[in-house]
Amino acid sequence: MKREEMTMAYWLLKSEPDVYSWEDLRKYGAKGDAWTGVRNFAAKKHLQEMKEGDRFFFYHTGEEKRVVGIGDIIREQFPDATAGKKSGLGNVGA
Repeated sequence: MKREEMTMAYWLLKSEPDVYSWEDLRKYGAKGDAWTGVRNFAAKKHLQEMKEGDRFFFYHTGEEKRVVGIGDIIREQFPDATAGKKSGLGNVGA
């Protein structure tokens, strides 16, 4: 099945809770926040595939190792100013 035929995808976004936690994202509410700092090639490829309206599971890595929230992709990929023109990011909302 082609991606265009699907109505929604679900993604896994991971972060160390002491670097950027689910509570940090929730502070932005419906307007969301940019998902910056992605350097891994495979992860950047997945960011490019995320579409507005897709959902994600927010996973805390480190000692916690669990899904702590569910959110929405609210803006599709755009250039990440923190990484130069070879990287991209999207906006995510809690």
